[in-house]
Amino acid sequence: MALIELDTLIEAPPERCFDLSLSVDLHLDAAAATGERAVLGATSGLLRLGDAVTWEARQFGLGQRLSVRITKYDRPRSFRDEMTSGPFRQMRHDHWFDEDDVGTSMRDAFEFSTALRPLDLLLLAPSSPPTFGDSSLLGTSSSGVLPRGAAGRVTSTIPRRPSPLVRGRSHHPFDSCTAVRDDLAPGNRFPPFSLPDHTGAEVALADLAQGHPLVLCFVRGWWCPKEQVRLRTLVAMQEEIQREYGRIAVVTVDSPYTNGAFRAGLGAAFPFLADEERRLAQELDAIEVPDTKHQPFLPLTFVLDSTGRIHRSWCGFWFWGNPTPEELRLALREITRAEQPSYDPQAVWDRGGSAAPSAGIDAPVVWIREDGDGREIQRGVHEGEPPEVGAEVSRSTLDGRPWVVESIERGNDRVAVHLRKAGPPSTDPLPQHHITAPLPTQVN
Repeated sequence: MALIELDTLIEAPPERCFDLSLSVDLHLDAAAATGERAVLGATSGLLRLGDAVTWEARQFGLGQRLSVRITKYDRPRSFRDEMTSGPFRQMRHDHWFDEDDVGTSMRDAFEFSTALRPLDLLLLAPSSPPTFGDSSLLGTSSSGVLPRGAAGRVTSTIPRRPSPLVRGRSHHPFDSCTAVRDDLAPGNRFPPFSLPDHTGAEVALADLAQGHPLVLCFVRGWWCPKEQVRLRTLVAMQEEIQREYGRIAVVTVDSPYTNGAFRAGLGAAFPFLADEERRLAQELDAIEVPDTKHQPFLPLTFVLDSTGRIHRSWCGFWFWGNPTPEELRLALREITRAEQPSYDPQAVWDRGGSAAPSAGIDAPVVWIREDGDGREIQRGVHEGEPPEVGAEVSRSTLDGRPWVVESIERGNDRVAVHLRKAGPPSTDPLPQHHITAPLPTQVN
């Protein structure tokens, strides 16, 4: 196989370089001039292990498609994408990210084999998946063309200078948020915090999420008409988000009393937290500085996955920068698809009932709820040491039966706690839950 190598220095941490290298949105933005499209598979967001995407483009008048899948994933050190269909006999692309004095030293190794002549390669090559400083790798060498027959080793090295693509504050192709700390980027954990809610009770970030994906909104305050519209949109979505194992939380610089009145007036069924002293706002570098009267939060929205990692973010300084309902739905769908193997239930059940411990949620220990025959229903993060077989860990909110540890499975440095309901199932023909969807949390 022929080999093309590329070395690039980037003024950004490895975590951000890794994530943006897997951003379909960034690749589409960079390739906008060529009309390249992601037409099948994961057509937006960040690619994860097992994700596939098909790229379509016209180059020199010829339409081509290249389908690739992420086959190795070790964040933030390396990943590999391999061709599943396209113009090559074989193609694999390895990416390594090492911390450097400047920021990140990124190395690409692009291996392929084909019977085509070099000119045909240049004509037919679709762009590779997104990488910094990699505008197609194909047909690129220190001399400008590949040797005849494309056999042997070809090395192309970009001059070792910092890339200007990512500097200073956070910027991502799918948001307009450029005013927060650099580490508040997709793939990083949101920093823990604790604030009083609208009742005055101290609530931590982990308590807000309760092991579920979280829509976390930083809001100017009740006095802003744009924020009233923004929050009414969230209220309109609260049943569908919180019904499907999601959570919503709002943080303002107002007092708990003011937040309680604002929340009640909106009819919100999610908590409002108070950062009156602006300590969290200052720590996050998220104060709307020009507003010296109120010193409020910038209107920021973060969608966190079940482990507290940032999946998407938006800045609504201009109202159109806020996420639309469809963007929030898409972000939550992406998280669920990545975390829950049962998103494609029949495929999991046909392969043996439950997916492997390493599938889905990225956590050392996960619990997996199964039906009586071992078919996976849902999984989540288990905190602490795995319980003993036979131990009761919780009770069903539908029929009150206990979830009991059926077995413990270990593999690939992961542990799965398989849970099944104990006791006889109900013979009552009536539903044992509300026929209509009530509010998932009590309005105080």
